[in-house]
Amino acid sequence: FFLKTFLLQKSSSAIIIKFLPFLCFDMACLSVALLLALCGVVGIRAESLSYTTGAWSRCSSSCGIGVQIRSVSCIRDPGDGSSPEVIASARCRRSQLQIVRPDTHQICNFDVLCPAELTYVHDRPCSHSCGGGVISARPVCRRKNNAGRYDPLPLTECRNASRPSYNLARPIPCNTDVQCPPLYEFGDWGHCSSSCGQGTRSRRVRCFHRRQGRVLRAELNKCLTELGHKPHTQSCNLGVCRDNYKWRSTDWSMCSVRCEKTRIVKCYSAKDGRFVEEKECAHEERPAELSRCINMGTLLWNVSDWNKCSTTFGECTQQRQVTCVDSRTGKEARSCAHCLKPSEYTRCHPRFCSGQRQSGSAGTGTCTTDSTCPQAMFDKASDNAAKTLCSLKTYEFICCGVCAARGF
Repeated sequence: FFLKTFLLQKSSSAIIIKFLPFLCFDMACLSVALLLALCGVVGIRAESLSYTTGAWSRCSSSCGIGVQIRSVSCIRDPGDGSSPEVIASARCRRSQLQIVRPDTHQICNFDVLCPAELTYVHDRPCSHSCGGGVISARPVCRRKNNAGRYDPLPLTECRNASRPSYNLARPIPCNTDVQCPPLYEFGDWGHCSSSCGQGTRSRRVRCFHRRQGRVLRAELNKCLTELGHKPHTQSCNLGVCRDNYKWRSTDWSMCSVRCEKTRIVKCYSAKDGRFVEEKECAHEERPAELSRCINMGTLLWNVSDWNKCSTTFGECTQQRQVTCVDSRTGKEARSCAHCLKPSEYTRCHPRFCSGQRQSGSAGTGTCTTDSTCPQAMFDKASDNAAKTLCSLKTYEFICCGVCAARGF
């Protein structure tokens, strides 16, 4: 056993001879040992095993802690001067020479600080608990530490960091396999079928379910099965019927001298065919019994053009014809309201009857106001004062329009 050990460790012949008395105890052992020692003297050596290493690889991380690797091979030196050869690593591991195997990994860049980086995480709850939803992305600023983990940083630290891929910021689908229960959708209640007494009203009832963020219509039976019946009609009552009681009124009377017309208004029972107390028609607004005459329907007052100004009974006046006409037939009528009848006469300025007329007036009674007329004085004057001013020669012509407007 000792002899084999020394031979594998490339022991020299001198060492073998030195320890020969302790190794062999009979002539056969001594003969073999001397023969092997002589082989060493003449240059015959035993083979040896060792490890060889390759170059270290690039660091796995450019910052923070990383790892470098290299190859480690087991080689055998035959001991006869030929080149060593690579053999199975198990040979070196099983060797009793206790050859120490070099490391294949080592730590690198542990003193290089990593820059801040911006990324997105999806740590928010799903937008819908059923029927499919999305988990929106949240921006996160972080830095890789020497332990290979990430430390959170404020977002302001990533202002100059490069933007991550858009795909990282996309929402992630969630709860797509969770089916939502059906749900009802109700419309507003419609009008009661009866304006008084007992009636019914209805509403729209539809069944829906949500799937992948969309609301889809479902069969009504699905809602009926899972949610039960929801009525789409109900009774309604708008109070005691008053339709039998209505206001009735006569036709409007002729317009009076005060330009008013009247009619008779009473409460009438359609059920009994008679007039009743007005309180029975209190549910309706009572029509008016008195009204101002605004128009005469198909009857119209037809007026002609004004005649030229002339002196009549000492006054300068002009006249036109005013007749009552039925617009349907175009013939004269007698029922036009006198309160709405236009005037047949109007006064002219005296100068239109004295022969002193302005150019272009042609005796029509129209006149203008000169820019020199003290308009403000006439506006503040009473009718008597204005009449006195208009009679003065000073203002008769330059204030003709103002005086005509005041009727002087």
